[in-house]
Amino acid sequence: MKFRIAFLTANYFGYTLLYYLLKNEFVKTNCEVLLYTLHPESKTKMYDGIKTFYFRNLYNKYNNITKFYLIKHITYEKDKEKFFENNLDLLIVAGWRQIIPKDILYYPKRNTIGFHPAPLPKGRGPAPLINTILLGWKKTAMSLYYLDEGIDSGDIIEQFEIDVSSNDYVFDLYKKMIKAGVLLLRKNIESILFDKVKAYKQQEENAYYFPKLSLKDNEIFREDIVNIDKANRKIRAFSFPYKGAFIRINKDYILRIYKGYFIKFYNKQKNYLELDIDVLKGLAFFGNILKNLKIKINNDILLNLELGKVEKVLS
Repeated sequence: MKFRIAFLTANYFGYTLLYYLLKNEFVKTNCEVLLYTLHPESKTKMYDGIKTFYFRNLYNKYNNITKFYLIKHITYEKDKEKFFENNLDLLIVAGWRQIIPKDILYYPKRNTIGFHPAPLPKGRGPAPLINTILLGWKKTAMSLYYLDEGIDSGDIIEQFEIDVSSNDYVFDLYKKMIKAGVLLLRKNIESILFDKVKAYKQQEENAYYFPKLSLKDNEIFREDIVNIDKANRKIRAFSFPYKGAFIRINKDYILRIYKGYFIKFYNKQKNYLELDIDVLKGLAFFGNILKNLKIKINNDILLNLELGKVEKVLS
């Protein structure tokens, strides 16, 4: 009899993990997969979400995906029944923003496993990739662990250490996490299903929770750019797939920065622009997209803008 794995995902990370899991020889021979993803009408939004079309393509392509479910919200009774109607051995969560109810977490025979891109118990909580860069961490990890009712507090199966370069934008770090997640899942899936994992509890005394962020945190204040390293980390942390950091041009317009960096300004430097709305709007193409400009922020700081956009402040 084959193991029955439920795979719950709605983003690029989970899609990639599932793609490689389906190619695993043990999974191809010994497992059937039930795929759960967000219904197109779901109100849950994900920055790195991908369309249902791509998951449906996997379902159509791979015979060992035996069922395909669309979930509006995992707490709705009709959606919960889509899990309980199957005799599940394992639930894998990889890219899902809705809180999973207790009765679903512990329903599969081997419970539920998930991923968190931080070296748990350090780095629990929200926006782990953004916070990792904002805080200037030089090392982090991808954690594979058993989900419980707490916030990223379940027993650790294995962690994969990752270096964080001073040049890494958040999507660079994201790609490193995907590679680590693929390796961890392929390495451990057989042991998990046969209940041979030697998971270990997290040290609560070492727990650290990342701060919760809002869109207000994307702003870089001119007076704060004296700390160039901190300002540059903010540019890298909020870049694609997020909305981008920004600096105010005036009360009505902002300059959204997707890629670039601040440097010290020297009087001998030439071919730069002032931070002026009329000049920037005049240079903008394709919906205010700006590329490869040097913009003087104040008497001390120059912005090397590699990619950005002028936006009107919404009232």
